[in-house]
Parts: sequence; C-alpha cells; structure tokens
Amino acid sequence: MEESDLIKFYKQVLFAGIFLFFLGGLLSIVTHINNKKIHDDFIKSEYSGIIWQINYDEKGIPSVFINDKKYDLIFYYSDLRSYLQVGDSIVKKKDNGNLLVYRKNNGSFELQIFGNW
Repeated sequence: MEESDLIKFYKQVLFAGIFLFFLGGLLSIVTHINNKKIHDDFIKSEYSGIIWQINYDEKGIPSVFINDKKYDLIFYYSDLRSYLQVGDSIVKKKDNGNLLVYRKNNGSFELQIFGNW
C-alpha cells in the first residue's frame, strides 16, 4: 500500500468512527426520550379492579387484565411476578408509582405495596 492510500484508509476509518459515535449518541437520546414518555404515561395512569388474567412476556414482565383492559406492569420489582395471582385486587393511583395489591386471606384483606415511589 502506498502512503497516500494508507492516509485515505485512515481518514475513512476515522470518518466511520466519528459517524458511529454520533449515531450511537443519537440512538441513546431517542431511547432516553422514549423511556421517559413511557414512564410519564405510566405515572399518569390510574386503574383499579380485580385481576382476572395474568400474562407474562418473554422477559417475564406481567400484564394484567382488569375490567376488560390490559395493563403492562413494566416498572415493578421482580418479586411482583411471583406474588400476583388471579383474583387479587390492585389499585394504581394517578401521579403515583406505587401498586397496591390486596389479597383476601382468611376473611380479611392483606395489603402488599410494590414500587415504593
């Protein structure tokens, strides 16, 4: 390889590196904005009712069905996955990240809070 070819090659590698750096930064910003929107939508949501069905996606994130609507519980700790049962009552208040789960046990209700926000 001649010296001028080597310089051209280094310039191409440098250009590709700079391009990939900026592309990675752009993707990071877009991902952050999207995650913030999902989080804000979640915080603004409000629902309550009795769980009649629970589905889990490939990552183990639960979705519950209450009053014929599906709610994805993506922001809760992993212990929620093993705790939830069909028949539990859940309450998610607007502008609050906590999920209250009520379960009837020997005639009384026990409360479990997930999120601690």
